[in-house]
Amino acid sequence: MTKNVSDLTADDLKHKKVLVRVDFNVPLDESGKITEDSRIVAALPTIELL
Repeated sequence: MTKNVSDLTADDLKHKKVLVRVDFNVPLDESGKITEDSRIVAALPTIELL
């Protein structure tokens, strides 16, 4: 059964390992600094929940 992250409860995650796959292929400038971080920002709520 597939669940959405928003459907998970603490009991669903208790004593479990979770694998999170995220595409952080973000654009960098010439000095290696991130120029557009929307993918990282969008993933933060999920990472913080887990």
